[in-house]
Amino acid sequence: MTERLVAGELFSALDRVGKPFVWKRRRLASEIRTIVLVMDEQVTTLSARRDELQASLEVSLRRGAELLTEVEALSDLVEASTLRTAHLAAVHDDLAKRFASTSAMSTLISKLHDAKPEPNPGVGEFNRLLADDYLRFADAESSLAAEAKSLMMLQSVAGELEMLARFPDIHRRRIVSIVGGFSAGKSSFINSFIQDADVRLAEGIVPVTVIPSYVIPSDRSAIEACAASGGKIDLDPSFYATLSHDLVRSIGFDLSDLMPLMFVRTQLNPELFEHLCLIDTPGYNAGHGVSEGGARDRHQASNLAHRADELVWMIGIDVNGVIPESDMAFICEIGHGRPIYVVLNKSDQRSKEDIEEIIDAVSLALDLRGIDVAGISAYSAALKRELAFMGLSLHDFLRKANVPGDAGSSLVNRIHDVFDMYDEALESDRELSERQRMLVSRLDLAAFASGGTEFRDKMAPNITELKKALSVAPVKALFEQSRQLRKCFVECVEVVTGPVSGISRPVRAEAVAPLSWASMSSSAGPLGHGDT
Repeated sequence: MTERLVAGELFSALDRVGKPFVWKRRRLASEIRTIVLVMDEQVTTLSARRDELQASLEVSLRRGAELLTEVEALSDLVEASTLRTAHLAAVHDDLAKRFASTSAMSTLISKLHDAKPEPNPGVGEFNRLLADDYLRFADAESSLAAEAKSLMMLQSVAGELEMLARFPDIHRRRIVSIVGGFSAGKSSFINSFIQDADVRLAEGIVPVTVIPSYVIPSDRSAIEACAASGGKIDLDPSFYATLSHDLVRSIGFDLSDLMPLMFVRTQLNPELFEHLCLIDTPGYNAGHGVSEGGARDRHQASNLAHRADELVWMIGIDVNGVIPESDMAFICEIGHGRPIYVVLNKSDQRSKEDIEEIIDAVSLALDLRGIDVAGISAYSAALKRELAFMGLSLHDFLRKANVPGDAGSSLVNRIHDVFDMYDEALESDRELSERQRMLVSRLDLAAFASGGTEFRDKMAPNITELKKALSVAPVKALFEQSRQLRKCFVECVEVVTGPVSGISRPVRAEAVAPLSWASMSSSAGPLGHGDT
């Protein structure tokens, strides 16, 4: 404002100077001089102010550059902090999952430890007979060379009988074992038929099936864990889907010692599975540098394959172009004794031409080993459908197998197999004793013919001792004990499964006085066999 006033006065003075005649020139000149001096001072002031502003601007620019650098540094810190926060969040989530898993595992172990079985008189009496009467009979009978085998057969029957007692709804189902190497797709194969999206067997490219799972059709989905003590508990489907070798190893001991098997009831197509029970088995070769429990996995796979009514062999052809040699060796080792069905899983990852060549190659390889095959199916668990097949299609194989089973008859037949072996061995002993007694009689006659009555009388004590030593009475008593044991074991099975019909086997019985069963046992069992 001041600058504008000074300029106005100067302009007014200049106007007057420009007129032709001006009064008081000196005074005007003085005014102009004064105004110019004022303006000069103002210019100097403005110049100084400009310099100050310039300096201030430079300072501000430097400060701005410093602030920009600080902002960039802060931005880097924010970015690093964001990454760190994300990492910590991921660690937190992982720890939370581990805590939840550990907590669930701890709860599971506690429940398994506390689970108590419901007593079953048939199972209890079978175990008593096996531990008491059978062992005393086996000690008295020394003819059977395969006695260890017979004991293992009866122990196997005892184990299956206990399982049937815990899960009566599998009495009349046929068992289909899904067997193969790890990562062959056994679990994904079974999952492709499960209609309940909330129930899934654990899947993965590393061994995950650590505990065999029995999968049976049901309108209501439920998962039950079987404790080694004989009891059972319910499992949450989400926790069940996480069970794997890695998780089990993380707890520091083998969970299968506490939980040897699981039962999964879920929705399956009744046309294919109404009378079937599918078993998801561990990979037989999971211990080859992958799992510490390989020997147990192999044993379980072999045992479950032997127990099955039908055997499905799974091969993942995403990697293998032909059946692996280790698979071939294991199939021969288990000696199923009936046609197997081969599923080439993950076939969606191969071309049509590749699939046809692989089917032919697998068929030829099995044929060269003398392995009977019911059919070969190129299947995709991801697509839930069969892409090609040779022999029976997969659905035709399942329909053919989908008939009521008879677990009781199978167990009774195995009991008969055991005691048939004993009876054959005892029969051989009886025949040998008869032949030896005949030879002693001939020796008696020869002594009389050679030396007369006097020589015969001298030989009489020795011949009498020989005849006593060769008596068939102990063999006859063992025959009767074998008959009684056979009968009692069969009755135990029928207590659990109900009457078993359609089994008729000739049982050798000697014409001897009935042996009181109480003489073989200090107390009668819960089935009342003491007076048989």
